[in-house]
Amino acid sequence: MSVVATLDQLGRYRDMGRRREFKKLNRQGWDAARSLWRTLHSGAEPPPVTVPGLVLHGERCWGGAPIMYARWCAADVDVRYGGFAAVGNPAFVLGASLANSARNARLRRRTARMAAAQWRWHQSTVAFVTDRGVRCRVDGQLIPFDYSAVTGCWPELHNQTLTLEFDRTYPLLLGGPWAVWTSVAVTYHLFGQQALHSEALRPLVE
Repeated sequence: MSVVATLDQLGRYRDMGRRREFKKLNRQGWDAARSLWRTLHSGAEPPPVTVPGLVLHGERCWGGAPIMYARWCAADVDVRYGGFAAVGNPAFVLGASLANSARNARLRRRTARMAAAQWRWHQSTVAFVTDRGVRCRVDGQLIPFDYSAVTGCWPELHNQTLTLEFDRTYPLLLGGPWAVWTSVAVTYHLFGQQALHSEALRPLVE
């Protein structure tokens, strides 16, 4: 089975409301992950895939996978609080002032939630796994995430997510059925063959 995502596969992945297609993609992702695990466990590696314009000289690409992409970061939020002007008797002015203060307080709380660090920039894309890092197509650009910059790796197969933390950029979240295959490939590149027997990858052999 080829692990290179086709445009047709990616299009179907974007419409995850279609249950039958999602189940099919889910099965493909897990089957590909188990196949990769067995190949690596045997001491072999999958043949490299040619992706013009993607890999650097000497870089080996194992394939691409349809994936859900997000980054963990805070954000600047532009806020304009409501002004206050009221004319009338003291009771009316006081009531209007309290109402305006309450609105602004709600706005401040909402703004704080929006600006707080959280998973942002959610989108469907393709993640390519090479022997040097993960490359994601985002907004028409290819963004590289090199293994040499990784400071944390958390594959959660049952949740179908892979989270990577870096020393100089925002954490990366890859999700969806093919994140299972991506987890196997990335974990192997980061930690070697012994990582195949880690607790994180145990669901593949249960």
